[in-house]
Amino acid sequence: MRQEDSLACLWAQVLAMQKRKWREAVIVRAYAGFEEQFEQALQHTLPMVTIAPHVPQPGRAYPLPQVTFRIFDMNDTPEGPALPPTHTIERYLLEDAVEGILMAYRENFRTTAKMLCE
Repeated sequence: MRQEDSLACLWAQVLAMQKRKWREAVIVRAYAGFEEQFEQALQHTLPMVTIAPHVPQPGRAYPLPQVTFRIFDMNDTPEGPALPPTHTIERYLLEDAVEGILMAYRENFRTTAKMLCE
């Protein structure tokens, strides 16, 4: 399986989302239950946000490129639930959750395995 730079992968995911008209079904939308209240609320304008110019500082370095390491393809799980395609937000969220578990429980291999199986 071809590995790729994480920034290149993120850009491919953004382009895939744009192609799908920014629709996805996995992000929880807590505000969805309040649509009626939002429609009746007073509208207001938001102030303009000004982003400070970039000023390089000595002693600070940009993070090095990282490779998005994948050992499973969406076709590797024929009998179970299929993995999301590589360049989808669903795949990113799944990989992020797995990485979070690996980092949170890195000191205890048994707990890591248990959390990954749940």
